[in-house]
Amino acid sequence: MVYMYGVCKALRQLKVDERAKFIGTSAGCLSVVSLVLDSDFDAICDSVVHDYVPAARASWRGPFQMRDYLVDAVTRHANVDNIHKLHGKVTIVYTSLSAWATRRVSRFKNPVHLLQTMVASCCATPLVGLPFQHEGEYVVDGGLLDNQPLFEDGVRTITVTPNVFAAADIRPSRYVPPWWSMYPPTQREMRWLFALGYEDGLAWCVRRGLPGAEGVEVPTEAATYRGEWKTVVGQVAGYRSVEDAVLAVAGLLLLSEETVTSSVIRLEILLWRLVAVVAALLQWTTVLWAVLAAVTLMGLTLLGQHCTLEFVVVLGAHLTVAVLKLKEACW
Repeated sequence: MVYMYGVCKALRQLKVDERAKFIGTSAGCLSVVSLVLDSDFDAICDSVVHDYVPAARASWRGPFQMRDYLVDAVTRHANVDNIHKLHGKVTIVYTSLSAWATRRVSRFKNPVHLLQTMVASCCATPLVGLPFQHEGEYVVDGGLLDNQPLFEDGVRTITVTPNVFAAADIRPSRYVPPWWSMYPPTQREMRWLFALGYEDGLAWCVRRGLPGAEGVEVPTEAATYRGEWKTVVGQVAGYRSVEDAVLAVAGLLLLSEETVTSSVIRLEILLWRLVAVVAALLQWTTVLWAVLAAVTLMGLTLLGQHCTLEFVVVLGAHLTVAVLKLKEACW
């Protein structure tokens, strides 16, 4: 979500919002409403970093309280007294479960109606609560049926997404774990994500030669940020706890931190060592089973319990397997 706020900060700096209309769903609707209502994006980022991220990471319930964070952010920062600025300029998209259709709203009766429409657009169950009734029908996240809405009249649209794998005009120029939208990373990574959105937004406007972008110097702090990751697994997962677990496993296997660096080859060596350990355990398990089976059958034969031809053949087969397994294990 903060990536989108960073992009909108860049668009406002170049006054793109003064000559455009907007359409958005989920996090997109939050950012464009904030843009048109002149919200302070730096203040929003501070709230996310200092209030919502710690709350979401404090307990297992935290990630499932995103609706509370959303309502608080809109109430504190959206400047809903300027709701008249949205009419005809901002379209919010949500999904009607009752009709199984997309709904688009560009006129808002009052601040409460605006807030309910935004919550409907962001209602990604279960993280942002369960579907609820709005305008006489059950509603849910707009991304369910229209994840990247465009204007129906063919107007050229600048598409923006926080998903690095999606096709859009403005998207993260660096890898961003897609599950960060479900469970936030550390405060430092959230700060970086906001800065990355700002830089990507400016960079796109400069490349396209938008009016006002002449001579704009694009910062590179977020683009060159490395995050001090020590492992590929930690960087891909995007969570320090995952990286700590990888390093702990490496320590149990007597591998140094230098061995588990940001290298796919070294990571592969670690995985193959784990496979080798599992394979060795399976090998000795089959050896033990073959020997026990052969000894049991031989004991029954010596005791005269089974002396049939079929039983002797089975005994011979198990003895052969036991000898071969012992030979493989010892040599």
